Amino acid sequence: MDWRRILFIIAIGLLAGRPTAASERPVIGAIIAMQGTVIAWDSNGQERFLATEARLYQGDRIETRADGFAELLFVDEAALKLGPNSFLNLQQVEYLPEHQDGKFLISLNRGIMRFYSGSQPSENYQVKTPTLTITPNGTIFDVIVQRDKAATVVLRSGSVVLSNASREPRSIKIIGRASTARRNNDAPSKPQRASAALFKQTKFLDKVPGQTAANLLNASPALPKISPAVKSPPPPVQPEKSTPKPTRKTIEKTKDQARKKGPDAVKSQPGTTVESILPPRKSITAPRKTKRDGKRKAKNTSKKKSKKTTKAKITRKSPRKNMKRPPRPRIKPEKLN
Repeated sequence: MDWRRILFIIAIGLLAGRPTAASERPVIGAIIAMQGTVIAWDSNGQERFLATEARLYQGDRIETRADGFAELLFVDEAALKLGPNSFLNLQQVEYLPEHQDGKFLISLNRGIMRFYSGSQPSENYQVKTPTLTITPNGTIFDVIVQRDKAATVVLRSGSVVLSNASREPRSIKIIGRASTARRNNDAPSKPQRASAALFKQTKFLDKVPGQTAANLLNASPALPKISPAVKSPPPPVQPEKSTPKPTRKTIEKTKDQARKKGPDAVKSQPGTTVESILPPRKSITAPRKTKRDGKRKAKNTSKKKSKKTTKAKITRKSPRKNMKRPPRPRIKPEKLN
């Protein structure tokens, strides 16, 4: 907890139980953060507009408008967040710091609220709605009271016990489960997993008040702003060291040294290698084929094949087919007398 918040609680504790000249009522808490329009009525019906660090008194009724959002801190370190279009009644808040005892009774008639229990025993806390009575046990929970007075409780931490006139209490012990009571005489529903719509309604309660309530309801989750990384300039491109081309004189000197002392004795000079010094080797290539060579091979192969095939043809074929037929004589037409 922040040290400012601790000092603030101590100051409220000192003022608790002391009536002020203006209101003659004990101070039970204060508003530590708010947005928009938040109004309070005392037991006499006097209206006052609240601001940050405004004191709260016994019996105050607090209302937030459509653009309103408030975070309340009480003497016993209990706290709550009140959403827009909500109406809260601070019926009885008493705290004895010496005995760590007292009583905490508030009622939410309309709207959305998130409650954080304080340092008193869990039996001393009670949060009422038109259809439910909630008893927390070291708990954080959300309460949603709709226009038809139906109340829904979503557990965030610890456990809660729900009761009403039906005398069939329900306990929620699993985080993320929810229960609803439509009427005061109807038993609360069995705890079930909270729907996405419920989490969407209470999503703005996760944020620290820094915007208007309307923006908190419709805004996406705040992400930390990451400053763009400063791009360092690229390193300067160093020019490549160009090797000087060997001249004719250097090549001739290296060749002479290679002939006299061999390639191993050649002094290393830039741009000279053993391959460049030694004379080029003659590449051994196959003789080129000419058209005449191809014709000769074709003739030789055809002769060999013809010798083998002629004998087979003569033996296989009948002699009649091999014999040549004599040409037919042409008959001249006789002359008519």
